[in-house]
Amino acid sequence: ISGYSREELIGSDHRIVCSGHHSKEFFKEMWKTILAGKVWSGEICNRAKNGSLYWVDTKIHPLLGHQGNLEGFLAFRTLISEKKIYEQEILKKNRELEASLSFLNSIIKFLDIMDQSGISDEH
Repeated sequence: ISGYSREELIGSDHRIVCSGHHSKEFFKEMWKTILAGKVWSGEICNRAKNGSLYWVDTKIHPLLGHQGNLEGFLAFRTLISEKKIYEQEILKKNRELEASLSFLNSIIKFLDIMDQSGISDEH
């Protein structure tokens, strides 16, 4: 998905695919959860080697040793870029519909004012 080879990714941290989309606070909360020994779930926007963005639904499980000490992490990721594109299209359409409804409400209010003042009867 990222366009990086296995060799390029082994030994690298997440910054290699960091898109800059998420705030530092987003990652601080993620690490706070994981380091507390809890599972973190969320959607992450990454940047592929070619510069394109992709989204992954992510669950990161801390791996605890026999005595409960943190030994590593196991991440499960599902590509959801297409879903995010559809979500953005739906949000855009909703904004357009809200703008249209607001415009229609303005027209209705204007016509009501004209009707109440008797202006519309003269024409």
